[in-house]
Amino acid sequence: MPIITVKAIQGVVLTSDAQKRELLQSMTDAFISVVGEVARPYTYCLIEETPLYEWSIAGRALPDLPFLYGPEYRGMHERANDIMRQFVASQQQPEASAPGLNGASGQSVSSVASESELAQRADLVWRGDDPAALHGSQEARNMAIIRRWMEEGWNNGNYEVAYEVISPTMQVHGAGGQPIQMGPAGLADLIRTWRNAFPDGYMTIEDLFARGDTIVIRNTWHGTHKGAFYGIAPTNRWVEITSIGMDRIVDGKVVDGWGEVNMLGAMQQMGVLPASPRGG
Repeated sequence: MPIITVKAIQGVVLTSDAQKRELLQSMTDAFISVVGEVARPYTYCLIEETPLYEWSIAGRALPDLPFLYGPEYRGMHERANDIMRQFVASQQQPEASAPGLNGASGQSVSSVASESELAQRADLVWRGDDPAALHGSQEARNMAIIRRWMEEGWNNGNYEVAYEVISPTMQVHGAGGQPIQMGPAGLADLIRTWRNAFPDGYMTIEDLFARGDTIVIRNTWHGTHKGAFYGIAPTNRWVEITSIGMDRIVDGKVVDGWGEVNMLGAMQQMGVLPASPRGG
C-alpha cells in the first residue's frame, strides 16, 4: 500500500488540527491525481512530528526565530548562493554551447553572464536538469575546497581542517626561491600566527578561478594588529593585506601552493615602514 509521510516540527508548524486535516486531504488528493482513483482506499498519509528539542538546521540545534531571521542564517544563504553562482560561472566558456539555459539547447552564452542568467543556471543545476552540470565538475570541487579552507581555517580558526584539505607532502613555493614542504601542520601554524597577531582578522575572497587541477585566488586579510607579528610588536592598527595565490589540488587535497603577499603594504599600514610618497 502507498504510505505518504510528511515530517514537521512539533508546535512550530501545523499548530492546529484543522491544518493537519487539510494537509492530509491535500496529500491524498495529489497522490490520487497521479496514480488514479483506484488507489484511494489503500493510500495512507501520516504526519510525523519531531519534538522541539530533537532537530537542527544548518548545523545549529534548536534554532529560534532570531536565528532564522537574523544575519548569521542570511549569510549562510548568501554564501550558498555565491558558491552555486561561482560553479555555474565556471561552466561557461566564451561563445560555448550551453544546453538547458533559458530552456534552449545549444544557445550561445557570453563569458560574462547576467545575474538572471546565473540564477537560471543555478536553478537548473540544483534540480539536476542541466545536462552541462557535470562539465568542469573538477573545477567546482576544487573551488569548494579552497573556499572551505578560507572560511573554516582562516576565518573560523578550525586548524584541524588542514588535515582534511592539505596534502602531507604539500610544498609552498614562495618568493624566496626553493619550495618548502609544509604539510597540514605547517599550514595550520601559518594561520595560527596570523590569527594570533590579528585576533579579529578575517579573509575575504576577491576573485577565484579554476582550470583543471589549479586554482587562482585573490584575497584580502583584514584585522587589527594586536599581537606579535613576525617579530613586530602590536601597533593596534587596522590593516588590509592583499595577496594572490595559486594552488594545485590532486585527489581533493592541495599539493602545491604559490603565493605573493603584500608585506610591504602591511608594514606601511602598521607604521613600521614609511608610506610611499604620493606618485612615487
